[in-house]
Amino acid sequence: MNKIVSEINNMNKIVSEINKSLSENIFYELSFFKLEKNNLIIVGSDDLAYFHNIEIEFSNVYSIECNYYFRIEPSKAVISLIENDEEAISINKKYGVTQGNHVFKILSEDNQEFYIISESISFREKVVKYF
Repeated sequence: MNKIVSEINNMNKIVSEINKSLSENIFYELSFFKLEKNNLIIVGSDDLAYFHNIEIEFSNVYSIECNYYFRIEPSKAVISLIENDEEAISINKKYGVTQGNHVFKILSEDNQEFYIISESISFREKVVKYF
């Protein structure tokens, strides 16, 4: 049980780090970058035509209900880990989520709710320029 609690605490820490990084912007957009071998990388910046400066990676993705590209409202909590509430139960029933996966909710600037179900999440801040 302690391993599960520790894992959830770590993911909540990463989610907080993502939201803190995003909150430092006025305008921001996110887009799928790569889906390979059950891993999804979503990238973001204030101008995805030229570069991205964050990467959010979901490992061992179970299910995705998300637009390919969307804008966010950085002043709000954009991503959250949904655990042990009515919303999590509803999502678990809808997708038949297996044990060991976690539900991550992403909120767009238009208040659309997107869900990515995966084993874990990681976050990197790095600038990648597109030429």
